[in-house]
Amino acid sequence: MKRWYFWYFGILLVLAALSQIGSVLAISSMLVVPGIVLVGANTLLLYSILLLPFFLRPHEMLEKPIKAAFAVAPALIVAFGLPQLAQSRRDTFIARQQIEDFDRGTPASKVGTITFAVARTADLTCSDVCERLLYNGEVDRVVKAYFDNSALQGTPQTVAYRVQKQTACERGSGAPGAYSAGARARMQAGECIVREPNAGIDATDATIAEWPAYYSGGLWRDPRDDNDRLLFDLTSIQVVTLFAGGPRNGKPILRRTTVVASAAASPLHVTTTNNAFSPELMIATRSAPYSGYAMEQVLKQKLGFRLAEVANP
Repeated sequence: MKRWYFWYFGILLVLAALSQIGSVLAISSMLVVPGIVLVGANTLLLYSILLLPFFLRPHEMLEKPIKAAFAVAPALIVAFGLPQLAQSRRDTFIARQQIEDFDRGTPASKVGTITFAVARTADLTCSDVCERLLYNGEVDRVVKAYFDNSALQGTPQTVAYRVQKQTACERGSGAPGAYSAGARARMQAGECIVREPNAGIDATDATIAEWPAYYSGGLWRDPRDDNDRLLFDLTSIQVVTLFAGGPRNGKPILRRTTVVASAAASPLHVTTTNNAFSPELMIATRSAPYSGYAMEQVLKQKLGFRLAEVANP
């Protein structure tokens, strides 16, 4: 075997080893280019191992069986063994998340006010689902509550929304927008969605919390956005919890863990979990398109909401 082989694989092994040190990975990722080099070294190393048998001439495969074994065995492990191991680890993670799921019926009374506990301040706006619930008369009031933790502890930042007849609807920054032609027509007719900051959340009939859990990832891009592209393997899991009552005083009646997206674009990379660097080797072998909002499925199945398109006035 030529000497440059040893240098080539030696450098890749060193870079791959460095990428498994959390502090090194964190610092290099902040510098962008070094981070890309460390992550890319893993992928390049695996592809190079897969191509090892092709470095041998046909007669060497027969005349030098030990040398051939050293080339073929690693390639077989990378091609078949590591993907199976990676898939097993992924399935174990999902099963561990789903083991705490439960279903204890539906709220006893009609839902007039519903609270959405969200994981991002950007989700405090009245979304398409919010508009459908209000304009279709399925609820009287929608409250969005931002918590900085999945346990829904502490005092949240809240905004309440309801429909109110006005001469003209508020426009500009912070004003609720329209997500459909029907909603725009309703707003033009003076049926406005008004917002009430710092709304209370205790006097609510039902609360639904949707919390993300990411397995692997690399550079996270939201699969709900068609303009985004996933650079590394990603499995996105949504944990939806439904409460009868408010998030603090309500009774949990459902917890559902749903795999909403799994995409693969790189066979080996350093994974990140919950935005904190946790270096692990991972082989991406399967992909699936975004399967839809897990929260919407719960709203339809457990609360009986139709979530139909907003009709013109």
